[in-house]
Amino acid sequence: MISETNPVDSTVSPHTDFSISAMDPEIKESCEIVMRQTDYDFNTSLLKLKHHNSDIMAIVREWMGENTSIKEASSRTTNQMIFDEFRGYLDAAANTYAQKQDQTKTQPGE
Repeated sequence: MISETNPVDSTVSPHTDFSISAMDPEIKESCEIVMRQTDYDFNTSLLKLKHHNSDIMAIVREWMGENTSIKEASSRTTNQMIFDEFRGYLDAAANTYAQKQDQTKTQPGE
């Protein structure tokens, strides 16, 4: 039930269907944090919380205009990228060595 004494609750329409409950105290607190850090109202902050899976930092970054797609593109760890470079280098060296061995075997009379 929407409380008339709480101004935060009065901005939510009773017919709004969210997967996260606007009546949940943790969600209210998260909405208030988003409203303090941005210029969003309660409904917008609630929608953004739903869209960003309750990640307040992602909401603020989006509001600031930071491009978050760059971070999402790199799903490999630094260690995985380093070992991928090692593997590529060693594979190239092994292929070069094998090609030289094949060339020396096929050259006649030397």
